[in-house]
Amino acid sequence: MILSASLSDASIERVISSEVPTGMPAWAAHRQAFVYVSERSGSSAIWMRGEDGDRPIVTADSFPSGTTSIFILPALSPQADRVLYARGRGGSNDQFNWISSLSGGPPVRLSNEKDVIERGGSWSPDGGRIVYWRFRNGSVSIMVARTTGDATPVVFREKTGIPLPEWSSDGQWIKFFDARGVGGWSLISPDGKTLRSYGEPHTIEMTFSADSKRLYGIRVEPDRRTLFSLDIATKEVKTIGEISKDFTPLSYSNPGIRLSLSPDGKSILYPATRSTSSLWMMEGFDQPSWVDQLREMMPR
Repeated sequence: MILSASLSDASIERVISSEVPTGMPAWAAHRQAFVYVSERSGSSAIWMRGEDGDRPIVTADSFPSGTTSIFILPALSPQADRVLYARGRGGSNDQFNWISSLSGGPPVRLSNEKDVIERGGSWSPDGGRIVYWRFRNGSVSIMVARTTGDATPVVFREKTGIPLPEWSSDGQWIKFFDARGVGGWSLISPDGKTLRSYGEPHTIEMTFSADSKRLYGIRVEPDRRTLFSLDIATKEVKTIGEISKDFTPLSYSNPGIRLSLSPDGKSILYPATRSTSSLWMMEGFDQPSWVDQLREMMPR
């Protein structure tokens, strides 16, 4: 399901509930629309919810028949005219990032790399570059590529953690999880010269505020889930409120969790899963006799 958390009091609203895999939402930066992945039509597709309702914008029909099994982690460009996403072709080791135009036309691969797994990305404020997650030779790296299609990417940071990278709206920072030493959640300038580390190892994901002066995160501890803000300059942490364990950020694919700030900066979208079970009692059936039990024991 897809949830919205208020950044004023941590209250939760269910935006989409579904019995089929649905999640990975991402708001457009300047438009009342968000994209997400769902199998509501029987197969994986990227949907967009706007003022006119929900509609699929990328489906398996955009590619040769039988070559697409799953779509992952869509993200709208700053002008909401293009969408970035990862596409799987069947095997877990065959997933690459693609870009599609919402006005039509064939999709194009983001990079020209081979023998890698690409997942998720964040657009630069000018829409000219994308920072994304790459897995290769047992290691995760943060990559940057231009959005021209079939671009040669640049290794931006090596040996990072599983969480997804994100570009700040003012273009000054790239957020990532530093798996080396005690870095934890960290910010790095796009030129790679300035690094700030904030720790917070129990925080599932983080995202920038609208003015890029704070980070919002959801901390997961054994007895509580806490929505909080972190001042980028002073490192001051403020608790916004607690969230029910039922609304813990969780995705059916990993990495698949992203906290996405709404265009008005007042809430965040994120995915969660909630499993339910029921105990049934059946009545009106004859109890098996000793003959039935003996028959079940005999070899067939």
